[in-house]
Amino acid sequence: MRILYSYKGILEEEKVFGDDIIVGRLEGGVEVDLDLRFDRWVSHRHARIWVRDGQYWIEDLGSKNGIAVNGEEIRQKETRRLQPGDTINIGETILRVKIPAELPKGPLRNNMDKLSRFSVYSLSVQPEIIEEEICVFIALSQR
Repeated sequence: MRILYSYKGILEEEKVFGDDIIVGRLEGGVEVDLDLRFDRWVSHRHARIWVRDGQYWIEDLGSKNGIAVNGEEIRQKETRRLQPGDTINIGETILRVKIPAELPKGPLRNNMDKLSRFSVYSLSVQPEIIEEEICVFIALSQR
């Protein structure tokens, strides 16, 4: 999973992790995957973020100051499913988990397959058709 995090506008970084990480402060022998030791409001083992069956989740691991997802508090031992675009506040650090968009299923998926095959043909024959196809595909996918 990819996580973008920033601290008070001073630090901004993006890191790539596995499918199950611990967020906290790497101090006193406590092991974490995402080390936020620069943020004094972060507990040693503050949160867990993981992926299961294509769904992204966050859990408070008993932190002192909790977690907020889109401004909504998550307290000790609570879990919440993450959605694309969610903003996570841990201490004074802001995290964004980059959640990939799911491929559409059913008829829309069939349309996407047709679009992909047609686009390759169109690109070689009539490149101006590509933009129109993409707009139609986006409109269909938002239904």
